[in-house]
Amino acid sequence: MSYYFVLILTFTATILWSYYFWKMIRRKGKKKFAFHIVFFRYVIPALLLFIFGITFISYAIDLPAVIAKEPNRYEGTCEIVMEELHEDVFTVEAVFDDTWAEYEHDEFPKIRKGEYYCKVDYYPGSSIGTGLQLYLGQDGAVVPTK
Repeated sequence: MSYYFVLILTFTATILWSYYFWKMIRRKGKKKFAFHIVFFRYVIPALLLFIFGITFISYAIDLPAVIAKEPNRYEGTCEIVMEELHEDVFTVEAVFDDTWAEYEHDEFPKIRKGEYYCKVDYYPGSSIGTGLQLYLGQDGAVVPTK
């Protein structure tokens, strides 16, 4: 559900900032240069448009796979990293190859940092993880995560 929320939010923000930026470019007014005017009218909207646009594109790339419920699957060695967002609020990341998959800590309360053999289901554009199984080795025992 949060995938669709972020997709709609970033789409709306991208459209709104595009419209604002377009209006500022087409605006006819004084030609006097002032740093703070240029910064607040052009630089900040351009940065926000870039950030929201990139986020929307990365989520939109995964849309066909999310609708079809067909995430990518990775099987191999991965490292589990836990990042603290706030006090006692963590996000779990399975880092493998040159990418990662993110999970909420509530989904896997018993998970620990370390290197494991894992089977990961994820959407590569948004790095949202949908499934995670950890093993001590390639033919090792299952690590309890829940």
